[in-house]
Amino acid sequence: MKNEIVNGRISLNGASLPLPCQQGSLVNILGEQSLAPLLALGNILCVWDALGIYARVGVFNLTATSLGIAFNPYNAEFIPTSFFQGHLIIDGFSYHSKLSRDAIQSAGYSADDDGKDFWSCESGSASLQVIFEDNVLRCVEIENYGEDL
Repeated sequence: MKNEIVNGRISLNGASLPLPCQQGSLVNILGEQSLAPLLALGNILCVWDALGIYARVGVFNLTATSLGIAFNPYNAEFIPTSFFQGHLIIDGFSYHSKLSRDAIQSAGYSADDDGKDFWSCESGSASLQVIFEDNVLRCVEIENYGEDL
């Protein structure tokens, strides 16, 4: 599987969609969620466990505003138990399970904490967060509440 963000659209397995998007659009591309949706902080957490992908979907409008790619185990209830095996490409930068903090820093991210476990940057109207734990890339989250990416 190849996930990519190019020209304001997310490409999943060759199918393209904007973020935010309707939950049904994600289901059309990724298939049905493998875990029952969880309710958390006004969002439905949809998990495609075998793919290592999760999304936050608004309870009332069923719009996905956040997409997460899990690369390695992470101590969070909603992270898939299987992990994304490919590369996630955002603005030409490749994210993968062996990515280092040094590479993230050279890509223009800034550390959000002293331990350098949380890194973030902006990509157009989207916010990107890269989460490390014990110097291992755990997940990348793409979030956009606007009309287009």
